[in-house]
Amino acid sequence: MGAVNNRGKGMAIKNLFNNNKGIFFLFTVILFLGVLTIILFTYNSFTLRDNQQVIESRIRTLNDFINNFHNDIHRSTRISATRALISLEDYTISRYKFFDSKSDFEDAFKEVFYNGTYNGTYMPLMIDSSFKDYEYAVNSSANSIDVIFTINVTSISLSQSDPWYVDVLINASIGVDDFDNLAYWEYNATFNTSVPIDGLRDPLYVLNTNRLVQNIFNKTTVTNFSNVTDLLYHLNNSLYLNSTKAPSFLMRFYNDTTSDPEGITSMVNLQILYAQGLTIYDTRPILDYQYFGYGNVSDANVCNVAGMPSWFKIMNYSAATYGITNLTNTSCS
Repeated sequence: MGAVNNRGKGMAIKNLFNNNKGIFFLFTVILFLGVLTIILFTYNSFTLRDNQQVIESRIRTLNDFINNFHNDIHRSTRISATRALISLEDYTISRYKFFDSKSDFEDAFKEVFYNGTYNGTYMPLMIDSSFKDYEYAVNSSANSIDVIFTINVTSISLSQSDPWYVDVLINASIGVDDFDNLAYWEYNATFNTSVPIDGLRDPLYVLNTNRLVQNIFNKTTVTNFSNVTDLLYHLNNSLYLNSTKAPSFLMRFYNDTTSDPEGITSMVNLQILYAQGLTIYDTRPILDYQYFGYGNVSDANVCNVAGMPSWFKIMNYSAATYGITNLTNTSCS
């Protein structure tokens, strides 16, 4: 019996040893799997975080690009619009002719502004300055940062809500995409840009003087016209004043001399016209839209204004505007 018991104890010890080896192996496997799981989880966490950071970085890049585009488009519009207006001035001068109508002028502006051409012919001043050129430049800049930029201009309109500025309204659909398709914007936008007219030429002067006299749009600095010195300064320099009885800047391109809420007018310095050998119409009022658009107005009826040249003549309804009611004057005979 004693021998059997010893043999049983030996087997029990061997089984316990084998069990301990199994438990140790199982523990080792579990530990390994746990460590592997932690490593994989950590790796995936870092990978996910890195991917998120990449996406966030690209989104910020695209967002900054869009913001810069929205800030810069007005500068480019002003450049293209100003050059387009100068080009259309040159065109009217070269052919000795106003545009036939408002719609003809507006269509011409749209083509010159966007394409840099008129009737398919490139305008020299528009080389590298059209709005389409700007689109190419923006797209090139976008490509340099792995961005695809598209803009589809759906309409361009021209108007005035201020006597001294032209409003250029652009409607467009915009697309901004990342090369790796990490982020994408698509939206419609309206851009309204005010373009100053100061420094541009008045078509009424150029085309009514056989291109001999050009007058530049410069807003008057005179505030007290009843001061003869200031009134003479305004006259001698043919400066412009807002007048709702006069045509706007845009209307002058198609020879419309009727009234407009954004109208402006200057006084025609007849001495300059005379010096160029032009015929002087000394019965006409000297406000530009009246002198050059004489068919729409009668002869002047305020003459002999104290301190002013003998040819200084205007209509009585303009007398108060220019302080002439405070100066000695007579009716024109």
